[in-house]
Amino acid sequence: MFWAIVPGMMEIPEEILVALAQQRGLALDAGRAEALRPPAESLLGRLALIGETLPRDAAPPPSAALEDRAP
Repeated sequence: MFWAIVPGMMEIPEEILVALAQQRGLALDAGRAEALRPPAESLLGRLALIGETLPRDAAPPPSAALEDRAP
């Protein structure tokens, strides 16, 4: 099964998403991935819409700001 992260964009095989999640310490299997598909696609679609509103030359946040957050 494939995940279309953003409509019209490349689809990602579910096995790759499961492997990436497991590399980051998340307990994700095919069943959980399937259950998470709708909310994850919605979230990522909304983030893509927000990203489209940012200026193309917007700088990412400083790395120190990201280091303060829990993984």
